[in-house]
Amino acid sequence: MLPRWPSLLAAAFVILYFPVFTPAQAHDAITLFGVAVTGFPALMLHALLTPEQVFLLAAIVLIAGRMERRAFASAALALGAGMMAGKGAHLAVASLSAYWYAPLVAALAGGLTVAAFGRIRADYGIALVFILSFVLSVGIVPAQPTETGLILAVAAAILAGLICLVVIGMPLTFVKTRWGGVLIRVVGAWLAAIALLNLALAFNPAALGG
Repeated sequence: MLPRWPSLLAAAFVILYFPVFTPAQAHDAITLFGVAVTGFPALMLHALLTPEQVFLLAAIVLIAGRMERRAFASAALALGAGMMAGKGAHLAVASLSAYWYAPLVAALAGGLTVAAFGRIRADYGIALVFILSFVLSVGIVPAQPTETGLILAVAAAILAGLICLVVIGMPLTFVKTRWGGVLIRVVGAWLAAIALLNLALAFNPAALGG
């Protein structure tokens, strides 16, 4: 067990959510902590600029963190395979983009899974990581409308996801205490609640006005 897992958990979500609130100067340049990030690193941050994609990444990380540590490599492979399969399916069936609510529904399911179970079986968790990654990849938009631009965008998203898994998900696998597990489940419930709220507002915009 890591002795400072609460601090790691807090820092992890700062890493995940801070880029959402940083302004983008252009599609291929992102300002982070006052520094302009361009090129491939900027592509890696693109997955953290859309709330729905951040929700999916958070769900993936939490699910991987609740699986057995020996299954972590399989979860990483599922992430990469899911993103490639999802983008391939999107290229074959362009209408997948019309299901704009799919990321929120997937994040809701992922959050509920984390909230409901103290530990997640490896086979179930790997399947969930694949599905969430599949859905996430449909929303990946290349900086340049070329085959190379698409490959770079998907590769950057996969690398960003793998980094999140290692930096955030791996430490979570060391959490063994009862209250540590409770906190992670609360975060999962919070994620599910945010996804559900966004779905409710999307289908009923009048709710914003009370």
